[in-house]
Amino acid sequence: MPLAQPFDKGHGYDPTEEELAELRRRLQRGQGLYLVAEAGGRIVALLEVEPQEWNHTAWVWDILVDWNYRRRGVGRSLMQRAIAWAKERDYRALSLETQSNNINACRFYQRMGFRLTGIREDLYTNEDIAKGEVAIFWSYPLRRQALHPQYFLPLRRAILDQRLDQMKELRQGLCFALLL
Repeated sequence: MPLAQPFDKGHGYDPTEEELAELRRRLQRGQGLYLVAEAGGRIVALLEVEPQEWNHTAWVWDILVDWNYRRRGVGRSLMQRAIAWAKERDYRALSLETQSNNINACRFYQRMGFRLTGIREDLYTNEDIAKGEVAIFWSYPLRRQALHPQYFLPLRRAILDQRLDQMKELRQGLCFALLL
């Protein structure tokens, strides 16, 4: 089955006023890891990670890399810094969310060692849902799991198989195809 049109934010990223306001609030709290990469006096990448103390994990709010600087190791370097930062603080995992049609991001997270940990069909707008776009959650484990995988992997696989069947019905090219 051919893939649907991949997600494309274009060559830059123009946040809305609401997104900028939320970013300012997180920066003012100053509890996380906030990194930028610069080239020629211009910001070409941004990473924003914050602790989630209630479950002792770290959440990647944003990793943005300018189109002209992708596939040069900038994103990998930023994500490696985030992993090291979270390990230093003894967090259990580094987690994030992306869109199901953001194929490049899904491939990147998979190459970095993140695992698919969840799907949420109702996170986005009705227009996104109509296009078959759903939220995909990824996690990078930073500690050994308390339970042996034999106890939770079959259940996770069964849930994933059920969700994949639902997604195939939408006939959209989702990044889950990468995991099959």
